Amino acid sequence: MAEEITSPTTTEAQRAQERMAARRRAVLREPLGEPSGIDIGAEIAEERASTPASCPSHW
Repeated sequence: MAEEITSPTTTEAQRAQERMAARRRAVLREPLGEPSGIDIGAEIAEERASTPASCPSHW
């Protein structure tokens, strides 16, 4: 006879959800370090400006 698949109880699901939320909060509390001084936005803009016109506009 096949085993019946059961879903986790509400309590188990709530605990799993809280563990995930705790992990997210821990990651957000980690220090980012010192800024590198590199302007990523400017680099992306330069890269996009230099792409050939044959590329789709959404790239």
